[in-house]
Amino acid sequence: MNHFEISLRWMGSDNPDPIERVCAADLRIQAGQLCLTEIQDLRAQTVRPTIRISAYRLALWFAQNWWRLRWEPEQNDHDWLMSHNIAAAGGGYVWPDLSFIGDGESVLLRMRPGSPTQTEDIRYLVYSDTTVLIEHFVEAVDTFIDTVIARLRASGYPDTRLEQLWNEIGLERNTPPNAKWRKLEALANLDPDASESGYLEQLYGRQEQVGTRAIEELVAAEKGQAPAALTHLLNGCRSAATRLEKDTINSMRLVATDHVRMMPLFAFPGCTKPLPWQLGYGIANIARKHWSLESGKISNFTLGELFGIPDKILDNTIETSSYSLSAGYRDSVSDGMSVWLGKRQRTGRRFALTRLVGDYLCSVEQEMLLPATESKTAQQKFQRAFAQQFLCPVADLLEFLATDKPNDDQIEEAASEFDVSPLLVRSTLVNHHVIGRETLRD
Repeated sequence: MNHFEISLRWMGSDNPDPIERVCAADLRIQAGQLCLTEIQDLRAQTVRPTIRISAYRLALWFAQNWWRLRWEPEQNDHDWLMSHNIAAAGGGYVWPDLSFIGDGESVLLRMRPGSPTQTEDIRYLVYSDTTVLIEHFVEAVDTFIDTVIARLRASGYPDTRLEQLWNEIGLERNTPPNAKWRKLEALANLDPDASESGYLEQLYGRQEQVGTRAIEELVAAEKGQAPAALTHLLNGCRSAATRLEKDTINSMRLVATDHVRMMPLFAFPGCTKPLPWQLGYGIANIARKHWSLESGKISNFTLGELFGIPDKILDNTIETSSYSLSAGYRDSVSDGMSVWLGKRQRTGRRFALTRLVGDYLCSVEQEMLLPATESKTAQQKFQRAFAQQFLCPVADLLEFLATDKPNDDQIEEAASEFDVSPLLVRSTLVNHHVIGRETLRD
């Protein structure tokens, strides 16, 4: 896994603002062996690894957005971009087009080169999507902000706005109830103490009933509609849920628990823990072996027989409500599981079922509600990776395609063969670098 570092060298400056003047710096952002701040200086006709900026402005941007950078998954809106792209640090500096896209466990550093305007004389050179563990990201940001504050204090500027804010964040991080609340706000796409956060209070009080993670996943996916979503899942959907064969899934759950505990020790050298997709793939492979499933497609009949449900439940002809969320329900009395499949299409229902089974295999007993949503949190990534590998193992898929440049027709044929959606096939091929990510946006 890549290491992450933000380093700087203090520079002289004639900026009239004293704070900006003492915090002028050459800054370098490094992820593993890759320097994300490499630029071409058009005026000096040189290439260098550092950019000249205000370290104070960048440190303040990091502090103002710390909770959202730490917990908020990717959203497709301007507000999310302002809290996750360095360019929002402002001040007239030519910042890189660098976004920090977290899922709670890791951060994707999405760097895109820019084209200089007529008033700019530098050009960023790096195009990269690089992942770092959240621990490395937090450590680098903490060190950077502490360094800037130390510089300000040594220069005769204690108790700045940055230092006050950073002290507040430090207290919140070390106070579990406060940290838990800030996390919920961030998942809801809200800044700390936002006026729109009122609905979170009623959800906060229901964590003991359904599980902390269930509330967090619904907030991340549904935002202000999360209370209504929770009510719907606990009332109408739960009463119509289908019970799974508990002996089948509970025997595998014991195996999965052992595998999760041992996985970082032998599967991913140099990594303190597996990424969500790695864990999902690993558990799916173990599950197929544990349940003695042959390679290739798993039919609806086999799924029904395996989990003790009528295979017709997976057909796209079955009646379902207009509510599209799917969810699993843990029964604390009988130690079993039931599922509600909100998807209408056959492939969607197969995918939802296996997502929920994967979640049940690796979730703690306190999590009574297991929602499957469209958000990009680590847990949802794990669910999708498990279902993807369980239904359409990548080795079997590549063998079926027999080409490293599949066209649209071949992808459609593979989707039909494995009884999954073409999007699942494309996503699998993108994740294994067979086709480009841009194909997902066609």
